[in-house]
Amino acid sequence: MKLTDIVKDLIIEQATESNPPTEEGMNKLKKHVGIYFLYLNSMSDVEGYWQAIQDEGALTAYGYGRENPIKTDLHSGLKISGLDSPLNDRGQRMDQNTVIYTLLTNYFHNGGKNWKRGDDIELVPSYSHSVDVSFEEDVVEYGTAFLDIYTPTVEKAQELALGPDNYSFEVDRQTDDHDYTGDRRNQEIRDLQTNKHELTPQMFGF
Repeated sequence: MKLTDIVKDLIIEQATESNPPTEEGMNKLKKHVGIYFLYLNSMSDVEGYWQAIQDEGALTAYGYGRENPIKTDLHSGLKISGLDSPLNDRGQRMDQNTVIYTLLTNYFHNGGKNWKRGDDIELVPSYSHSVDVSFEEDVVEYGTAFLDIYTPTVEKAQELALGPDNYSFEVDRQTDDHDYTGDRRNQEIRDLQTNKHELTPQMFGF
């Protein structure tokens, strides 16, 4: 972790300690968290969502498509329970994926579907990891080559245009598209930081 990040975390920690959450704020937070728990209880496969988030990166993976049902369902619950638009200690919008992950961590810590309305809620932190990985990967490029071929016949021009040495006749080219092969090699972790996330009344203005 960089020195500047350590200093920032220390300043935030000191600010939080000097303005501890009030009992009223904590009770209000737990009330809204409880509403989110009830929302999760209404889901048929919340356990499957939880596993997909931890094992497959379901909140961030492109593989789930633009209409990601896991992300859509879990994000909808934030608005219903009044936990949308959270702010961090710097007054900046928080990543809602982090909030959802922390809520799910607390949901299963408190019993998951066994939790019932009126049960006490013990708030615990969640942990995520920011990892930088370097790699090599082949890229397939799709393009158009513009050739000037000086030869008397069309047949010969076509033969040369599709031949292995057609770049000899190339006067210009354009890239139409490109695609990653997905075959990553020589992967190496360059940096890893563990992040601690906690639910606080201040995040939601309670």
